[in-house]
Amino acid sequence: MSEKTILEVQKMIDEKPVFIATKSYCNESNAAKGTLFDEYSILDDEATVLELDKMSDGEAVLFALSKISQQSTLPNIFIKGKHIGGYQDLKEMNESGELEKLLDSI
Repeated sequence: MSEKTILEVQKMIDEKPVFIATKSYCNESNAAKGTLFDEYSILDDEATVLELDKMSDGEAVLFALSKISQQSTLPNIFIKGKHIGGYQDLKEMNESGELEKLLDSI
């Protein structure tokens, strides 16, 4: 895994307000996408969504994300460049009202 891959993933995280790396068959990944895209109506042009199981370099991206975020599980969520964590973290932020405040300015 190269430094180049880490830099490319970091660039994707920074490009749009919402970044989420998932696996298409993962229930927690799908729940997180539901929260962001259905409940908060995040638009496609406001988010980068990577389904790593459908990418030829998905394992390299996952490894790069683990180096960037210190998290090796999915979903792996960033909002405005800040690492949020996984679905349980997103769910807790949603329940506390913190997520709404964070997404309000998007």
